[in-house]
Amino acid sequence: MPKLSSSMLSNLILLLPLIGLPAIYAQTINSTNCPFRGDDRRYIMSMFAIDGGQNTEVVVSDTGLAYRQGDFGNRNGRCIEIVDRNRVEVEQKSKWNLLVLYRNVTTSGEIYFCMKFYWQSVNVIQYQLSGFYSTNQADAKAKCVLFEMNNRYSFAVVGFSRNYQSYNCKTIFEGVYWFTYQLKDSSRTPCDALNNEIKACQRAGSQERDNWITRITWGLCPGLAEMKDQGTQTYYCYGMWTDTNNNVYAAVGMDQGDIKFKYRCLVTRKDQNERSILYRWGMTVDADCSTLNSPDTSPMKLVLRPTLDSAEQVPQLRPGCNLPKNFTGVWFYPAEYQTDAQESRYLMAVVTEGRCDVDYICMHFIARHHNIIRFRMSKPVKHDPSTADAASYMSNRFREVCHWSSFTMDQVEWTYEYFVLNPPVPVNCPLQGRYKFNMIGQSAEKYYTKIPGGVTIRPRVQVRCDSLNESDLYACTGENKQLRLDVDRCMKLDHNGRPLSEYDVPDNILTCVGYWMEDAKSYLITYDPDDPVVGNFRCWIYRRTGLRTYRLSRSMAS
Repeated sequence: MPKLSSSMLSNLILLLPLIGLPAIYAQTINSTNCPFRGDDRRYIMSMFAIDGGQNTEVVVSDTGLAYRQGDFGNRNGRCIEIVDRNRVEVEQKSKWNLLVLYRNVTTSGEIYFCMKFYWQSVNVIQYQLSGFYSTNQADAKAKCVLFEMNNRYSFAVVGFSRNYQSYNCKTIFEGVYWFTYQLKDSSRTPCDALNNEIKACQRAGSQERDNWITRITWGLCPGLAEMKDQGTQTYYCYGMWTDTNNNVYAAVGMDQGDIKFKYRCLVTRKDQNERSILYRWGMTVDADCSTLNSPDTSPMKLVLRPTLDSAEQVPQLRPGCNLPKNFTGVWFYPAEYQTDAQESRYLMAVVTEGRCDVDYICMHFIARHHNIIRFRMSKPVKHDPSTADAASYMSNRFREVCHWSSFTMDQVEWTYEYFVLNPPVPVNCPLQGRYKFNMIGQSAEKYYTKIPGGVTIRPRVQVRCDSLNESDLYACTGENKQLRLDVDRCMKLDHNGRPLSEYDVPDNILTCVGYWMEDAKSYLITYDPDDPVVGNFRCWIYRRTGLRTYRLSRSMAS
């Protein structure tokens, strides 16, 4: 048997503990020596956390670790080896992760421990801390790998940086929200004070403080236990991250004397689908993020609804002009485009619930025709509070926003859109008479035989038409405001000379809403409340091709 050298023996000692590990772990260890270099220096941070219910300070340097927790939980470690980094796992907490082996320098002998770091932002690092290993370095390294493997699904403590770096709040909150909140330990219904408000308004390109703070105003409700957060508080955005269960986590900090209540964690979900445009968040009442599992089981539940800023947005909505009186009503907007001549222009202030900006746009309207208002909308121009007090501010805004060049992006194509009164008032159809027709196009868009309100296509299948079936489209005297359409009408008559019962009922009834001519084309809008495909309104282009023939083209959507 050959004699083993000292180098061969050390390699053997290193490999033996890895024999029992899964192949993927034994083959993909990416280890380097200390100190931290390159991208690994992102983990150098002085942090505060609540670990196991106790205030904890963690200081990570490029060569060591200081862990302070009360009088008996202290550790001082010297960095021995970076065992693994940026491991890709199914239960990924962060694509930036680091497994480090430390040697405890507060005790004599070979005492090791390891820590797994998850980098979430410049202000937030999550970590998992192992126990002590009283063994040699090679065995401690193998136990670190086992620790990493066994704690993939375990909670990682959230550490908040003691030296805040600016982080854009847009990834967490953006806009203006009214909200309700409820403490988990409170039996009271959610607090819905009128002055509850979350405001996070960032200016595009700004490098100032407005981009990394969120202001939350907590209203008071009778019977609600007093919180640390009262009145208007300023929260600094620390970071945001997600997990594989569609949970979105965020970290914020505030100016609070008690460090335990200085930091907070929040959670929401990506898959929220509220019809009322509600956003549900869960929030901690202190820096202990281990209590945060979902928005509905959090220490504090928040329900957000987009709203307007009463101080800056609402005053800009005071009316300064009147639209034509016949514009009154509820209008349908099908987002189709036409071109036409100019008419009248109106300067309007525009705000969106839940957004911070106040914009001015110019609405250029064509006079109402039938049930249709055609218009075009200019590019938005932001409100400038610094010059809003000037006497000529609004007139200057009008000249700028309503200039002809504001209505098109390339200053060539002038596009118009239109509103349709909903529900409309029927008008006489431009097509009168009775016609047979053929349909060409996608099968899903074609009309088909049906009995309105019936269960079957043909209620009397035993009736034979003897090949007397024809398509039928008509708008006749007394019914000239509707186009009645039958795809396959039975033209056979009974002994009294009348159509056979239900076969006299048309398949579709299209109400004419409005029509006009533009660019040598005739346009028609019809209304069918029973349209099963895309909506009630359809746009048609029609052209007369002969004394008794027409060609019609119908839109696929509204």
